Amino acid sequence: MHKLLQRQLKKTGANVDKKFLELVDQAYKDADEDRKLLERSLELSSKEMRELYNDLEHQVKSQLQASQERFSRLMYALRKQYIFFSLDKNLSIDYISESVFSILGYSPQEIINKSVISILENDPFNIHLLQELQTIKNQIEYEPILIRLPRKNHNNHKIYFEASIYPVFDENGELHAVEGLIKDITKEYELKNKLEYLSTHDQLTHLHNRHSLQEKMNYIIAYSKRNYKKFAILYIDIDNFKNVNDTLGHKEGDNLLKNFAKTLQKIVRNSDVVARIGGDEFIIVYTDIDQSNLNKFIEKTLLSIDNNIDKRYKQLGVSVSIGISLFPNDGESLSILLKKADQAMYKVKKEKKNGFAFFKK
Repeated sequence: MHKLLQRQLKKTGANVDKKFLELVDQAYKDADEDRKLLERSLELSSKEMRELYNDLEHQVKSQLQASQERFSRLMYALRKQYIFFSLDKNLSIDYISESVFSILGYSPQEIINKSVISILENDPFNIHLLQELQTIKNQIEYEPILIRLPRKNHNNHKIYFEASIYPVFDENGELHAVEGLIKDITKEYELKNKLEYLSTHDQLTHLHNRHSLQEKMNYIIAYSKRNYKKFAILYIDIDNFKNVNDTLGHKEGDNLLKNFAKTLQKIVRNSDVVARIGGDEFIIVYTDIDQSNLNKFIEKTLLSIDNNIDKRYKQLGVSVSIGISLFPNDGESLSILLKKADQAMYKVKKEKKNGFAFFKK
C-alpha cells in the first residue's frame, strides 16, 4: 500500500520520509484487519440470526400444529355433544350442523327449512322454550332452557338437551335470525333424577320416604288450610313381621314388604300419598275426605291387605294394625298428626291387632 502512495507522492515531487510511509502502510494493514474482522463478525451474526429464525419458525409451526390438533380434538368432542343451528326470522331452520345425525339420527337435509315450532310442540316438555321463542323479538339474553327430542325412529328414546338461543337483530332493530346450540345432557339429567329419586324414595319398596313425606305434607297441609279441606293419616304397622324374618329369612321379609307396598299403591288415588317410614311401618295420607268415604276407604284398605297377604305369612300371625288421625281435628302439623296416629295404632296392637282405631283424647 505504501508503494502506491510513494509513486503518487513522487509524481507530485514531494519528498516523503520512509518512516512516514511505514506508518501509513501499517495503518492500511490495521484497517484491512478491522474490515476482515467486521466481515467475519457480520457473517457469524448473520448465521446466528438465521439459526435463531429457523428455531423460531420451527417453534411457531410446532405450536400451530399443536393448536390445530387441540382444536380438532375439541371440535370432535363438541360434535358428540352439541348441535349448532340457525333460524330465519320466521323461526324456520336454515342451518343445522352435521352433528344432528350422530346425536338424533337425522341428516341436516331432513331438518333444514322445517319450522322449529312444529318440531318442539310435539312434546309438552318443551313448553318453556316455545314460550321464549314466541317472545324472542322482545328480549336479548336468555338463560339455557331444558328441552327433549326423540331420536329418529325411536320415539321412546328421549334425548335431553340444554338449549341456548341468541337473537340477531338488523340495523333497524328488527329480528334477523336466531342462532343457538343445544347440548346433549341426557346422562347428567338422568343421573340428577336418579339421585333425587334415591333421596326421596325408599330403595326397597320405592315408596316415598320420611323426607319426601314431609315435603308432600307441607303442600297438602297448606292446600287443605286454604280450601278448608280435611285429610286423614293412616299409620300402618305389620303385625308379627319379625316372625317372617326369623322363620323364613330376611329375603322373604323383603318380599313381604315389597308386595305390601304394591298393595297399598293399588288402593290409593293419585292425590293420596303412600310412604314407608320404618322397617315395617307405612303411612297413607288420604286427602280431601269426609267421614263417610273415609270409613269406606279404611274397610277397603283392610280387605285388600288381607286378600294380598300370602297364606304362609298369615300362618305366622301376619296382619296389620292401623291408627288414624284427622286434620284439622287432631292437629295441623305432620309431627303432631303422626304422633297421634301412632298412639292410635299402638292401642290397636295392644288390644286386638288386625284392625283400626281413630285417635281419641
